[in-house]
Amino acid sequence: MIDFRKHVAWYLKGFAVGSEMRKRLAVTSSLEELRAQLSMLDLEQPWPSGADGPRGRTSGNNRVVLPDGWLRDPYDCAGVGEDAELDTSGG
Repeated sequence: MIDFRKHVAWYLKGFAVGSEMRKRLAVTSSLEELRAQLSMLDLEQPWPSGADGPRGRTSGNNRVVLPDGWLRDPYDCAGVGEDAELDTSGG
């Protein structure tokens, strides 16, 4: 549910949902509660044209950094230390 709540605004982009429903979905804590909230949505509304556009970070300014040796064999983790991500992603 936490993952869903983080992305609910993206899922609803362009749909006529209303701010109160968005707020309720953003604090949903169980699947039963989510089902109840979703059952109140108008499922007959047309797919919004803005829903197909980019979502999230689209600047492209973040550099991708792989651990040293990763591209030699991405399935062999023996050469990659447990702290490989600490310098770039915060772990």
